[in-house]
Amino acid sequence: MAETFSSEGIDLLLEMQPRGTSVKVDPTFLGLFKGATASTVPAFATVLAGNPAAVTEPAAANAYARVQVDGSAGTIEWGAIGAGTGNARRTTATQQSFPESTGSWGIINGFFLATVVGQGLGKAYYYANFSDLSAVDINSSGFTLRLTPYVEYAE
Repeated sequence: MAETFSSEGIDLLLEMQPRGTSVKVDPTFLGLFKGATASTVPAFATVLAGNPAAVTEPAAANAYARVQVDGSAGTIEWGAIGAGTGNARRTTATQQSFPESTGSWGIINGFFLATVVGQGLGKAYYYANFSDLSAVDINSSGFTLRLTPYVEYAE
C-alpha cells in the first residue's frame, strides 16, 4: 500500500503548527484519483490545481463529485486518533459514498483529501491507495463507490 503527504499538505500542516499562522484546512473534500497503480500514489511534489496530467479524477460529466468530510453541514467527523500500521498513528472517518455513476469513471486507484470541492482545484494534502491494494473499475453507469477514508502519519 502506498500513501504520502504532498509537499502542499506538509506546507499546510507546518503553517498550522508550529507557525500558527491561522491557516485552517476546512472544509475538507474526499476525491478519487486514477492513472496510478493500486500500490502507487501521486509524487510528493505533485500540485493538484491546474495540473490534470499529474492527478486525474473521474469525469464530472459522469456524476463524479468530491465528497465533503469535515464535519460541517451534516458531514462526518473524523474519529479518535489511534494506532496505525507499525509505528504510525491514524484517524479514520465513517464510510463515505460517492454519487452513483452515470457513465464510466475508469480505474480508480485511491483517494485524496483536498481543500475545495471543484475538480482540478485547491490543494491536495494527502493521497492513499485503498487499504487492500485493489483498483476499482467503474466502467458504466449505476455504480456507487463507498470507502472509509483515513489519514495515517508514519514514523
